[in-house]
Amino acid sequence: MLSPFFFLIKMSSPFPPEILCEIALHLPLTEDVISLTLTNHAVRVALSTPALFKARLLSQKWDIDAWQDEDDKAQRLGDWKRWIRIDHVHSRTLQLFEEASAGGLSPPLVEAPSESRPPNPDVRNVRDTRIHFGKTEDWSRRLSIVFPMLISHHRANNILRITETKYCDAFRAHLMVVTESCHPPFQQSREIRDRSLSTFCWLERACFGLVAFVIQCNADTIESIFGSAWATDGSPDFAKAPTDIVDISRRYSAGFLIQLKMCLNLHFQATHEPLSLLPPSLPPMDPASQYDEPYELGSPTFVWPWLRDGLAGTPLTGLSSASGQKWVGYYIDEGMDEPPMFFELYLAPPHAADAGGNKLYFRGDGADSVGFFTLEGSSDMQTGVVIARKTYVGAHWWDWRGVITPFGMVGVWGTEAQNLGWWWVWPQEWSERSPAPPTVTVE
Repeated sequence: MLSPFFFLIKMSSPFPPEILCEIALHLPLTEDVISLTLTNHAVRVALSTPALFKARLLSQKWDIDAWQDEDDKAQRLGDWKRWIRIDHVHSRTLQLFEEASAGGLSPPLVEAPSESRPPNPDVRNVRDTRIHFGKTEDWSRRLSIVFPMLISHHRANNILRITETKYCDAFRAHLMVVTESCHPPFQQSREIRDRSLSTFCWLERACFGLVAFVIQCNADTIESIFGSAWATDGSPDFAKAPTDIVDISRRYSAGFLIQLKMCLNLHFQATHEPLSLLPPSLPPMDPASQYDEPYELGSPTFVWPWLRDGLAGTPLTGLSSASGQKWVGYYIDEGMDEPPMFFELYLAPPHAADAGGNKLYFRGDGADSVGFFTLEGSSDMQTGVVIARKTYVGAHWWDWRGVITPFGMVGVWGTEAQNLGWWWVWPQEWSERSPAPPTVTVE
């Protein structure tokens, strides 16, 4: 139903376009502007301009530069419907945080095991509590529709607008829902877990947004939101064994969860002790890597946006067979953070068996605290699945299995029979400073 004010506009002679734009500029939500455009044809014409929605965003102190850069690169001119959607992304995000703040959104309730479902001490890492997501999960799902786009277009102001103290509980609740949802019960059958993939597509967006958010925050902001307890007790439980990360090659949310865990740890470590390698800053993001459709994620067969044009939205596109690209990263062994690894990565010729050319092959050599190593592997250009082998010179080797994301390559390492830890690597230029490679003594 139209408000009396909108009814007045509809029935009276047309207002001057300048007055209509001024009215629209001060409406709180994009839906209000759309309702105003529906009053009559003259109003619709007056408000059908991207300049109005850019002005609305600027008046609310949102960032528009990244969106404008995408328009310039794509040579989009006068696409006011796109800017309506962009305006919606920002106003809807703030509306959801305000809703959470006003409604007292808190972390999900945890219920102890009942007599009918006693704990099972024989199964490692099985959760013996039942998580009640309730309205918090519903809120997280709605937030995941718009948050990735807003945070991946941050330049200076977007994070400041959503990290006020009153929103901290909402962030903690959102993070808890997402991390719990990424850990399906260990005792579930493979058939049940596979069938549940289609119901958790929202997790891909939610996890993407959280990683993009965390790696753009400084340590003070992260600690103010999540608290120093994250570095000590790991609550909520990030310290799951790698075997609890289910099907990392099919669930990008698992890869994002590893990046999120490791990035939070690095931030907290950097607060209390000097690090030889800091977490990466947000890499330059190609438009192909963005979630650019604000309303629906898509079907269960959704193609991750950074893979729409091969690997265009990932750092692997920068590889050359002639000159190496410096990469860095960490691996975790039995829950302990190891010193960083440094290596040069090259584009490698495809294998003869890969006649279809659906894989990008790479090779590299470098060093970590264990010794010098070589790296050989590939990434599927349709799925992003990464398979590689890290071989220490004159010694042992480990298999890497994971995925390529806009934030680097990430996965689990070990043998075919057992995952022993996590790894995450990225181009060295993304880090805030470039430390010297480690000194390695090889026996």
